[in-house]
Amino acid sequence: MRALKTTLAIFSAVLLVSCSEDNLDPKPTPTPPKPKAWSVVETMPTDVKKFIKAQVVTKDLIVFNVESQDEKPVMHKTTDGGATWEEKWADGSYKPDFLVTKNGKGWSNSQYGGLKFLNSGVALSKKSPWGTSDADRAPGELASSRGKVAYLNDDATEGIMICADRTVHKLVVDPTLDPKGENVNRVKSDVKLYEKSGFEYKPYTDELTFATSLDENNVWGSGFVKDEEEKYPLIIFKSNGGEWTEKTFKIEGQTDAQLTKLAFADGKTGFGVVTNTPFYGSYTFSYNMLYKTVDGGSTWTKLVDVDTEITSVAVENDKTAYYTAGNVIYRTTDGGTTWKIFYKEKEISQVAFKDGVLFGFGKDAIVKYN
Repeated sequence: MRALKTTLAIFSAVLLVSCSEDNLDPKPTPTPPKPKAWSVVETMPTDVKKFIKAQVVTKDLIVFNVESQDEKPVMHKTTDGGATWEEKWADGSYKPDFLVTKNGKGWSNSQYGGLKFLNSGVALSKKSPWGTSDADRAPGELASSRGKVAYLNDDATEGIMICADRTVHKLVVDPTLDPKGENVNRVKSDVKLYEKSGFEYKPYTDELTFATSLDENNVWGSGFVKDEEEKYPLIIFKSNGGEWTEKTFKIEGQTDAQLTKLAFADGKTGFGVVTNTPFYGSYTFSYNMLYKTVDGGSTWTKLVDVDTEITSVAVENDKTAYYTAGNVIYRTTDGGTTWKIFYKEKEISQVAFKDGVLFGFGKDAIVKYN
């Protein structure tokens, strides 16, 4: 009996010490995630008269295409999320057809000025004399004169261009070829990935106005085709590694419509802006409609009518998306069924989502939501 009492006493003492140690050193409580909030980027490029377009390559690498104070298009670049800027990093464009990779390399295409490397300005494709037949033009020349840069690999040595003549080209270039030479063709190969059979290109009748991509297997280009007196949306795309596909669709009651902007969450879910600009007498009216696709671009469903110009659209995931209109950011969190004002403190004309951060851009401000 005495031995049993001794054992119980020892067990009680050990239990008491154990409980005391647990009380002295409790398990840490997990820190709740910091709520997201808006912030204003304090440092802006100084040489800005008019904002044209921004590309958010990563949350730190941003290219800012603007009209400078001396009324020339230029590009400013930041590699630290806007803390510092390399001003006049490259020549800009009023038709902002450019694409930059995460390595800080890129192509620009002014169409009339031709395809060039950013930021050296070295031409990629040779420009043939006026009157040269299409068959006699140098590789890459037709693509650069009629197309939009939709995709680039990280080194900017391979790119996909979607063109107004209903073709898709893959260009492979050599950036080291005669770097000082002018009008030298640096396109090593020009492969047509897609061509509409029997199509005859007519300038200003068939145009590509926008191009975007997620990767080499998910690429889209959009614009319009004209049939007699009607203009209706066109999309050329490849999604989820499938075949290149072309779709056009007419909208009842809209006779001057084009698909002007696109943004995709993945290879299936995306949002597009259809702009209708009919001409009545001496007046042009602009109507904007936001559409959604869930099959990569084959079919589209109208979500909302907007009575002001939709200047940009961005996607976070298949449920959350954003657009800008009237210098205000709107957001949906239910896949596009309802939209609410999300930000209006600063005048913002473009929105972009990258690496978990929502960016808003305007002439006088850059804002972030993270």
